Amino acid sequence: MEKDKDKAGIPHLPSRAKNKMIQILLEDLPSKVRNLVRNPKKVETEIVALKISFIKKVNKGSNIVITDLLRAGLAVIPSY
Repeated sequence: MEKDKDKAGIPHLPSRAKNKMIQILLEDLPSKVRNLVRNPKKVETEIVALKISFIKKVNKGSNIVITDLLRAGLAVIPSY
């Protein structure tokens, strides 16, 4: 079962943190839109940031942990 979780990209978290985990997928801009903007990666990142900011459970002072599916990239972002 642990191997299945690893393959699915589910992180190993304490039980109290598992209930607070939310998966947000990255936005892929359509090619027509990608060609119209100067920095498509920045636009995609801004869309994800907006999604995170509208999550009801995220308050000022909440720490946000961002990982990729392989858990290779990790960022802890304090919310102000």
